[in-house]
Amino acid sequence: MFVREKVRKKENLIHAVERTYKRRGFTDAILERLRPRFVYSFGTYSSELESNELLSIKDLLPPEQFKERQNASPTLADFMEVAEKEPKALFMTYIVPKGRPDERVTVEGACVPQERKDLIDFLHKKALYPPDEEGPWHKIKATVGMHDGAYQAPEEYYCMWWD
Repeated sequence: MFVREKVRKKENLIHAVERTYKRRGFTDAILERLRPRFVYSFGTYSSELESNELLSIKDLLPPEQFKERQNASPTLADFMEVAEKEPKALFMTYIVPKGRPDERVTVEGACVPQERKDLIDFLHKKALYPPDEEGPWHKIKATVGMHDGAYQAPEEYYCMWWD
């Protein structure tokens, strides 16, 4: 517990610095490109994105955005690397639009085919702390599903989620 509190304190400091992006409004173009994939709820847009969809917004992101993390998760750059290596991966993603001071794109989890142990290990290694939920999709979908049912993955996928 002490280690996690220390990580979260460090993480909060990082977020305070990282979320002051110079290029305001970058999420407009992302939402224009992918809006049908997102569900709006409580001021944010959420969805699961396929690898090709996540990679399609890479050119729309400010460079500092790639350091973005959901709490102790891997960075957005790490999730992008998984997307490049596994075209069937899914990414639990949300967008905070420009109307808020913390405008950003955040990936809070990933689901990969269970046979991709290399990618599961990669995400564990890149995270600052283990996922809050992980395992085969059928075991964690009730927990992850609290996001208005936005996230769906095939049963044979292994998922990791940082809250």
